[in-house]
Amino acid sequence: HTALSRRYVLCEVVSEDPRCRQCIEDRALGLAVRDAIARVHGDYGLACCSISFTVKYLNAYTGTVLLRCRKDSYRLLCSALPFVRHLESRAQRYPCFLNTLHVGG
Repeated sequence: HTALSRRYVLCEVVSEDPRCRQCIEDRALGLAVRDAIARVHGDYGLACCSISFTVKYLNAYTGTVLLRCRKDSYRLLCSALPFVRHLESRAQRYPCFLNTLHVGG
């Protein structure tokens, strides 16, 4: 795949708990997104999205997140993002949601 076959999804983590942003880790965020994809689209959707899915950028202070996926699976990814309801970090669950700001190539 070339770089042209990728999509980047810019999101922000929104939470009423101020501790949530301080504890965001890219691994925990990636797991939460994968879990949401599996719940919404099942094993097939998870397999499609996992091929080149990665958390490319994460800023814990601003809550800005940049996710990368394949062009042909970005709709599966975007449709599952509203189902991320919390992030887990250090055995704590922080209620939050991901607000999609932009999808680009």
